[in-house]
Amino acid sequence: MRPYRVSEILVGILILRVWSVCLLVPPLFFSLTRPYLSDMLFPFIQQASMVDWSRYLESLCQKYAQWWQVYTITDVVGKQQAHSQPAPLLFDFGLMVQTLERDKPEAGRGEQKIERLGVLEGLHKYAPEHVLLVGRPGSGKSTALLRLLLEEAEQGKLSKIPVLVELRYYQTSVLDLIRDFCQRHRLWLESAAIEQLLFHRKLLLLVDGINELPSDEARRDLQAFRNKYQDTPMIFTTRDLGVGGDLDITKKLEMQPLTEVQTQQFICKYLPEQGEQLLKQLGPRLRELGQTPLLLMMLCSVFAENHNQVPANLGSVFRQFTQIYDNKLKQDIPASRQSRRWWHRLLQHLAWVMSRGESLKEMQVAIPKRQAEDLLTEFLQGKVAHPEDCALCWLEDLLKYHLIEISAGDKIEFRHQLIQEYYTAESLLKLLPSLSDEELKREYLNYLKWTEPLVLMLELVDNQGQAVRMVKLALEVDLLLGARLAGAVKLKWQEQTVSLVAGLEIPQLFKIWLLGLTKSEGTISILNQALQDQDDDLRWSAAWALGQIGSEAAMSVLIQALEHEHYPVRRRAVYSLIEIGLAEEVLGNMPNNVAVETSILALQYQDSFVRESAAWALCNLAKSPAVEALILALEHQYFSVGWKAARVLGNIGNGEVIERLIKLLKNQKFVTANGGSRLYYSIEALQTIQERCQYYNPTQLNPSPPMQIPPQQQSPQKQYSPSNFERDQVFISYSHKDKVWLEELQTMLKPLMRNNPIFWDDTKIKAGAKWRAEITKALAAAKVAILMVSPNFLASDFIAKQELPPLLKAAEQEGLTIIWICLRACLYEESEIENYQAAHDISQPLNTLADGERDLVLREICQKIKAAAV
Repeated sequence: MRPYRVSEILVGILILRVWSVCLLVPPLFFSLTRPYLSDMLFPFIQQASMVDWSRYLESLCQKYAQWWQVYTITDVVGKQQAHSQPAPLLFDFGLMVQTLERDKPEAGRGEQKIERLGVLEGLHKYAPEHVLLVGRPGSGKSTALLRLLLEEAEQGKLSKIPVLVELRYYQTSVLDLIRDFCQRHRLWLESAAIEQLLFHRKLLLLVDGINELPSDEARRDLQAFRNKYQDTPMIFTTRDLGVGGDLDITKKLEMQPLTEVQTQQFICKYLPEQGEQLLKQLGPRLRELGQTPLLLMMLCSVFAENHNQVPANLGSVFRQFTQIYDNKLKQDIPASRQSRRWWHRLLQHLAWVMSRGESLKEMQVAIPKRQAEDLLTEFLQGKVAHPEDCALCWLEDLLKYHLIEISAGDKIEFRHQLIQEYYTAESLLKLLPSLSDEELKREYLNYLKWTEPLVLMLELVDNQGQAVRMVKLALEVDLLLGARLAGAVKLKWQEQTVSLVAGLEIPQLFKIWLLGLTKSEGTISILNQALQDQDDDLRWSAAWALGQIGSEAAMSVLIQALEHEHYPVRRRAVYSLIEIGLAEEVLGNMPNNVAVETSILALQYQDSFVRESAAWALCNLAKSPAVEALILALEHQYFSVGWKAARVLGNIGNGEVIERLIKLLKNQKFVTANGGSRLYYSIEALQTIQERCQYYNPTQLNPSPPMQIPPQQQSPQKQYSPSNFERDQVFISYSHKDKVWLEELQTMLKPLMRNNPIFWDDTKIKAGAKWRAEITKALAAAKVAILMVSPNFLASDFIAKQELPPLLKAAEQEGLTIIWICLRACLYEESEIENYQAAHDISQPLNTLADGERDLVLREICQKIKAAAV
């Protein structure tokens, strides 16, 4: 192929850009430009559209299927796994994510809407609009991407090809990272071909580690890349929204800590003989030490090798884990004694230099192997003979046997960033006495990258003076950092460090929030006093802070708060208890009637996790008072409460429920109330039970008299009136005969609908779904109702009897906003719609307007819809 002149290349690029947007006369245009395209640029387009992906997908399957079976953080060359059974796979335990709307709780405010999903389910759902997966170190973010990568490769679907983009290896551009990953898996693509694939939305990008980007310039490049290819599905991960930012990604999912049940399953599978003993020793500390799969694996490993003793804190877990690992390596591998004697110090030095990075704000998680050799050579100068030879040899030993590895681009990294941070903490601990106050505040306490090493270091500090000094200095730099470090010192000194936070001259509400951040039991007496304060926000915040602590003593105070005279405190106490995974335990230990009432209250929360936990707890109670209360809740004036009660009744699924529901369905007043919503709720619950139990009428299977509830246990009918139930949808009501108008409105709304999946009309009902139930659910969730009024709309019996009554009632009693549009001249004044303000001048129905005028009116209507939906 002959070389091309720059002018030819520029002409070719210009033709390609014009050609890509030319839609009017493509045959003629293509025939004129084909000589340039076929000779220069057409090969790139052909490469992008005719790639043979089979070898690439096969390579992914071979690498990651094998990795998934054998990988643990402690694997070494030539060493067999220590356990007879493989360690538990992370996704065997149902790891969850939840949507993250705000970074900080707002004291005294109602809970925000939170959606909880399985990890992979959430990533699949939101990848098309770009999603950021946030989680603490070791929570499973990177593992989630690898699992998704493997599943997509195994399915072999060519509509979306998965590509892992590891930002820790960033050097020049994101495109180069994509190209390098493909090349490592037997696929060679030019940058132009990759751009074509991105342009045509053929790739699914799994972008790991925003917080690991090496510079601000790299972050700007990633931001520009994301903006350029907005239509390409992308999943990003980061450990901290404060490090590296969020790239303006709206949808965020947060990795959730393992629940108590998941933790118990993990421990008992990892330690089948010692698991129960470990759980007993942990007690309330289970939440502190077992929040992530990685930490839990290390804890199990330490417990098994440490005479069945639980370490004092997380820093001790890391120290004992690495010490046990060092001792095992001394027995199992053929390395020289001198080499092994230096390993710990070499790893500390590598971690220290990498954490310092090339700037005050950035840390490195991967460095070139040659740089690591030079660092160790310099470190060993004057300490050993032949430092260069020792550095080269011992580094190879570490790569084979220890907690660092060689990765893409011949770079060295620790097997997990947490391990790097632990070794950095050990280096900091040695330096601490020699660092001045100003030096600590200027270079360490002032930068986010040092926070995790500082926390681990304080857990290892044995000098009370040094520990208190660090907390004092941190409070001078940043109150949030100081509060966190106050709870990281050893337990015997926390009374003193917590008093530093309690003594701050700041607003009491902020102080309560800071005390919650310490997660220290030393704050419980202060928080208990705040629960009795006259200020509503202060009481609410105190209940929130107790939930952050989550210890046995804090839970005891929260349980007492369930009987607080003020409803917001009771509500927040329920939320805090359920939030830390104690729904069944807490409610199960209450008197049954109190448990049922508490759970019914929780069903009305705006936070979907709390509602689901309360529903689950009620299912486990499954006793007559619970059933009775739920039956009463079916008749509740608010749709969202009745719908949730129906779901719970369906999940309880026993004969008593069936009999009660059948009896209610025979009651004319019950069936026709609330526009028939009770009918739909009850039928849905009944069908759920029948599908689960595989029968219709229990009396035909095992005739028996209905269960009698003793008079003293019967619950009087109560009207539960939640202060904030969930209404966050925009419900569009229209006649199917006016579908063309619905499509026009949807077209104008599209920029809003694309980023806000809150708009609902009956075209959203999936095939096979129970359409009446779906409509009923949507009505219960409506915050704004758009009525597309026409003669067809007013003539529809279904709209008049099923949709309008609940919407109009919610507008009157619950603040729902009615926005109605006049499509055609009609007798709207003969309906209740006349009482509501139209969204435009109804003297000019939309069908009377010219195209340009109609677009202007629709634009104005959509702006009103947006304002009402916020």
